Amino acid sequence: MNGLDVLQLQKAQIANASEIAAKAFEKDPVFSYLTPDDPELRLKALTWLMTRAISYCIQYQHVYITSNLQGIAAWLPPGEFSSGTLQLLWMVLRLQLYRLPTQVGWTGVRHTLTGEKELSSPLR
Repeated sequence: MNGLDVLQLQKAQIANASEIAAKAFEKDPVFSYLTPDDPELRLKALTWLMTRAISYCIQYQHVYITSNLQGIAAWLPPGEFSSGTLQLLWMVLRLQLYRLPTQVGWTGVRHTLTGEKELSSPLR
């Protein structure tokens, strides 16, 4: 293996993969807006969120990582996600997203709830 080999993620690797994903989004403008300003708290919140997202995706066997643990890709296969109210509620419960305020703080939650409107506004 040369470090660029892509392997299917194993459940035992979720913690490492979550840290990789969190670091990848650490300076992302959207996640910077939605998470705490403190870099350490931001990384902690992103790691928590990525752990839940990866754990959800792994059940569909669509999570891959490089053999040198430098990159990760996770997605849901076609037809496995719907924006229907019941499926979204199930996902919130399953991913424990109701715990979001304890991870990003109430300001982050407010940004999350209002962010779509602000982020989709045309630039002036």
